[in-house]
Amino acid sequence: MKANTRILTFALLFSIATSAAPYTLDVLPAEHKIIQDEGSGATLTFLTTDRADDTNLYFHERSWSADSSFIIFNSSREQGGLMGYIVATSELIRIVTPEGKGLGCATAASFKPSSVYAIHARDVYRIDIAVDTTTSPSTVNAIAKKLCTLPELEGPCSLNENSDGTYLSIGGTLIKHMDGPGILKINTKTGKVSDVVRIPDHLEYQHHVQWSRGNPHLMSFASAPPNCLQVLDVRDGKIWSPYTQREGELVV
Repeated sequence: MKANTRILTFALLFSIATSAAPYTLDVLPAEHKIIQDEGSGATLTFLTTDRADDTNLYFHERSWSADSSFIIFNSSREQGGLMGYIVATSELIRIVTPEGKGLGCATAASFKPSSVYAIHARDVYRIDIAVDTTTSPSTVNAIAKKLCTLPELEGPCSLNENSDGTYLSIGGTLIKHMDGPGILKINTKTGKVSDVVRIPDHLEYQHHVQWSRGNPHLMSFASAPPNCLQVLDVRDGKIWSPYTQREGELVV
């Protein structure tokens, strides 16, 4: 009874958190594989075993939901795209918009228990996900909130959340209105998109935009050697390099 009460309470909170209509996400059977590492004795769990390319998010993006109920990844399989692994059951989910459109450039939200931020075309969404593992297969519902539409930009990109959850960032090798590489920030409450900085051409922007894990105003990005690590404070947009790498050294 207590467990059912908790589920009902969560469902009520989920339904009144936003006026958007919930929709159901597809749940796929588990396909994980568990082995014992011969050298260390550690138990290794392969979340997926499909023949398609399933790839984890880059190390500075957040793959785990804040409540640790699912792990997000990208898949090249048919009907793949942004997917999730349900930790409790090992089932898989396909995370899409209410219209069934695929999502990318994702990161799990830090201050929402089971939400992800992701992009379709140039539209940025927050997808709130509710997993009910008391059914078989599990039932997964979602609510999508469109935060904004980004200006025209090019280049590999991903969303990244700052340390207090107030902003997302995204960079581009070409942001059209900047006529060059730059970084934008998105207010997670209002959806307002603002310029952070137009990156000077001589730095040869190399992506990897990420916020500090401890300071909500600091972020970094990669540029060409020998000063691969570039840091800036979004309040003034001044770029500086805290470290010059040595020859043959990898700086990340």
